[in-house]
Amino acid sequence: MPKRSYKRTLGFVLATMLAGGLLAFAAVSVLRWHGGQIAGVPESRSISAAVLELGKSPLLVQETAHRLSTSRVGFAVDIDKDTYLIISTGDGGERIAMDTVRVRSGKMADVLLKQSPNGSRLLVVRVAGKDVKGLLLRYYIDNTVIIPSMVNPNYVPPVALPAKTNLVLVEPRAGARIAGKTMMVSGFARLGVDERFSVKVIADGKGVVLASQEGLRAAALAPDWGSFWETIQVQLPQGITGVNATVILLNEKTGEKISVPVHFGK
Repeated sequence: MPKRSYKRTLGFVLATMLAGGLLAFAAVSVLRWHGGQIAGVPESRSISAAVLELGKSPLLVQETAHRLSTSRVGFAVDIDKDTYLIISTGDGGERIAMDTVRVRSGKMADVLLKQSPNGSRLLVVRVAGKDVKGLLLRYYIDNTVIIPSMVNPNYVPPVALPAKTNLVLVEPRAGARIAGKTMMVSGFARLGVDERFSVKVIADGKGVVLASQEGLRAAALAPDWGSFWETIQVQLPQGITGVNATVILLNEKTGEKISVPVHFGK
């Protein structure tokens, strides 16, 4: 065979082998990315989790659990090197026992629970290991029923989250006296992808709008609860040093509404 033809043939073979190797590598990478099982590559990994007696858990966990005991929710509290999961079945009332915490791809993990006649309606679970911190946790009963998560990057104090509502106001409280013209509005919402909520402040009597802010979102989407923390600037009528008003939170799509009376100024 002429040298030129030999070199062309050898080059073609090497190029084919290289292309094949790249395709194989890409296929393995895709399988790894999507969680496909390959020899020696587990689809998921488990983290050690142990159920604690409520009275033997840290005081912060005990206090939070008492506040959430009537809610149907799962919430993670990070203390030092450990994470404590507070899981309540709330209005659903199922008695549950812990199964395992299984990490999936990326930043997600499944908290697997099972119904048990000897179980509890409120669980406190200590999860060991730094890998769980920052994960988005999904809570499942018998691999099918979902318990909503509470996502709280704003550190709003946990409160009861009634199952039949989707807006919960923490601040301002009814009857609050607000000295300045700046009001903090915080709470929890469970909103769909196309849902927003608004905040309005309306003066009592003539109904003058003192503040209005629309198109607000929470830190998570339904079915999960997400916290919100908004700063609202209030414009008092000229010459008025004090006024009674109503703060209104409104789901702009469903019409769900919360109203609380407050007082601005002296």
